[in-house]
Amino acid sequence: MHVIALWFLRSYQTLPFHPLRKVRILFFSTIISTLFTIAYAFIGNLIGFSVAFYAMIVISVLFVMILVGLRIGWSHLFLAWAFIVISWLTLLFLILYSGGVTSYVLPWLAVLPVLALLFLNFKVSLIWTIISVITMLVFWLGESYLPIQNFFSIPPKAWIVSLSMGLLFLLLIITRIFEKQLSFLLFQVEEQNEGLRATEEELRQNLEELKSIQDVLAMREAESRSIIDTLQKYFLVTEYDTRGKTLRANDKVMTLSGLTTSRDIGKATRDMMDSADWVDFQKNWQTILRGEAVSQEFHIHTKQEEHWINTTFAPISNKDGEVQRVLAVGHEVTLIKKQQQQINAMNMSLRDSLVSLEKQNYALQLKRKEIEQSKVRLVGYTHELMKLTRMPALQAGDFSISLEQILRISTLTLQTSRLSLWRYDETQKVIQCIKVYHQRSNAFDSGVTLHSSDFPIYFDTILKEEIIVADNAREFNATHEFKNNYLIPNAIFSMMDVPLVFDGKFYGIICCEQEDNLREWNAEDITFAKSVADIIVLALSASKRKENELMIVEQNKMIQIQNEGLMKFSEEIKSINKSLEARVRERTEALEKQNMHLSEYAFVNAHLLRGPLCRILGLVELLEFNKGGSDSKQVYEFLRKSTEELDGIVKKITSLLDTGLYFDRKEFINTKSEL
Repeated sequence: MHVIALWFLRSYQTLPFHPLRKVRILFFSTIISTLFTIAYAFIGNLIGFSVAFYAMIVISVLFVMILVGLRIGWSHLFLAWAFIVISWLTLLFLILYSGGVTSYVLPWLAVLPVLALLFLNFKVSLIWTIISVITMLVFWLGESYLPIQNFFSIPPKAWIVSLSMGLLFLLLIITRIFEKQLSFLLFQVEEQNEGLRATEEELRQNLEELKSIQDVLAMREAESRSIIDTLQKYFLVTEYDTRGKTLRANDKVMTLSGLTTSRDIGKATRDMMDSADWVDFQKNWQTILRGEAVSQEFHIHTKQEEHWINTTFAPISNKDGEVQRVLAVGHEVTLIKKQQQQINAMNMSLRDSLVSLEKQNYALQLKRKEIEQSKVRLVGYTHELMKLTRMPALQAGDFSISLEQILRISTLTLQTSRLSLWRYDETQKVIQCIKVYHQRSNAFDSGVTLHSSDFPIYFDTILKEEIIVADNAREFNATHEFKNNYLIPNAIFSMMDVPLVFDGKFYGIICCEQEDNLREWNAEDITFAKSVADIIVLALSASKRKENELMIVEQNKMIQIQNEGLMKFSEEIKSINKSLEARVRERTEALEKQNMHLSEYAFVNAHLLRGPLCRILGLVELLEFNKGGSDSKQVYEFLRKSTEELDGIVKKITSLLDTGLYFDRKEFINTKSEL
């Protein structure tokens, strides 16, 4: 039976003990009442009381519905009232059809207050006691007005005994249920008392732990206050109601949003929020109202600047799980966002740089292929240049043969149509083709002459010693003058001219020409052409060296002849040298005499000639000073004597020089004394 009760009352197991106990009494009472109604329906059928039979069948069905309600989990208070009301109506029906006040069913009304006390409470029991008393008075006082019927004129003894026994057994069973439930209650109370005593002991043991926990809680409360203060100080904290209206906001929120009073969140946030943020916020708000926390980043515009706020919305629910408020805690990520924007910009720049680098890498790969191809060409060109420098004709200085070999090999190496050497005259106004090699006919030609008056632009360009690279010679500025007179008649489309300098002078040009089609001259072709020009210079140098060597041979022959003549002349000189010593001695003696004469002459000149001359000069100055004075005659006399003295000395010197006599100063002194 206990298992059946658990199956029926599964929905009420969470109720407290006392309500659960009353539900259990209701369940067992319903089972018993259902059995009683079925039994009395059977008795009514036996005695021919058809009304009672049908009434009991209906009442048993109502009791079964109460059992179904208990299984489903309807309110136990409603089911208890329903049980009592059904019982009361059943008794009213039986009393009306069994004699009214004289009915043996009337005492059954005393069961209703007992059921109300067991199922509900004492207050409801008093109500049903009053209802039962009123029902009895109504049957007593209103007997003449009620449709009372007595199915039995003389109630059968079996009917009376069954009613009395039913009332007796019903009270017994109800009392037994109450007693059993009371015993069960007392047992649980005793268990609870033992548990309470154990709990009390445990509480005594844990009293000190509780005190320590209180201290810890106090410490945590202080920490919580500190955390809250920190949140208020460093974070954006706002509290909203379920409609989104701001209830409270800290100073940072008020400063950022510019609010001075609480406003509706939709209106206040919408003014500062991007449209995309507003759409996401409306969706998130519905999620928050369902009890879920949501984080969202807001891009807020103020009058002065823009901000990015990362906000977490946490719902605050009551004990029933219903959202009452919403707490928003946010922090500003403007600096991080701007840094992210800078990083994104840098990433974009890096991606652009990466694309540029990829393009550069592709270009470098192409350039590397070109370089590899150029390297192959350079290796081939270098090999051919080495062959050219080792030509026997070049080493021998045979310029004509060397030039032909250079032109032929260079033309084949460059894979061009024609290669020629042109030379300027001394005026550099005329250029003549010394030799040209035609690859198609494998033949040489020469003799073409060009004048600067016919091609001034070309001559001005090439005389600057500039390399002319004309992929389209007929349109190139420096070569388009040749279009009608030279290029078209010879089917030439591309040209490359390299100036050639020899012995420090502009000698001419090396001309590479491509027939029948355009050609793009690359750097390797230009380098090879310049190297060919250098080799031609080497050939010219070798040829000139050969000419110089022949000239030196001729000069050596002449020098040998001159040496033989010098040998003969040396013999003659030796014979002359033998008589030279005597002549030297004679000449030395004559020189010594001559030196003595010169010494004496120097003395005479310094002393004897200088004295009269100075006197003459002094007397002349004196005459100029006096100019007709009284002493002029005497001055003239001295002047005459000094002049005669000077004349005698001069005559003596002349006589000695003419006769070659010894030059002696004594003779001059004597001559002076004679004068």
